[in-house]
Amino acid sequence: MKKIFKLIGIIAVVAVIGFSFAACDEEDDEADNPNDFIFDETTGTITKYRGDGGNVTIPGSITSIGYYAFYRCDNLTSVTFATGSNISSNNFGGDAFPESGPSNETLKTAYSTGKAGTYTRAANGDTWTKR
Repeated sequence: MKKIFKLIGIIAVVAVIGFSFAACDEEDDEADNPNDFIFDETTGTITKYRGDGGNVTIPGSITSIGYYAFYRCDNLTSVTFATGSNISSNNFGGDAFPESGPSNETLKTAYSTGKAGTYTRAANGDTWTKR
């Protein structure tokens, strides 16, 4: 009996972990609706984006972007950091944006030099440039 409960527990954990990385849920119609973000109000961290992608505006009150916050959001085409944004490069979580690696690092680098403004994702998904 203990083995059955243990197996059920393992299956439940795997299911929760698998679903927790899903981003760009289609629960809301407007990508810029603040409800598209799940964030920790005490730290100002976006922990997950659940909008439908496209053009996304990150409010100026956000101070960090959590790990995997926009992960698997391949239809994200541009990110606008609102006026007043001040996210240090250390506060961009690993794999925070789609296509981890070059894309995540180039957005972090572009933002660290350009700050507020709109950054557009290249067609190949590897780079972000400020408009």
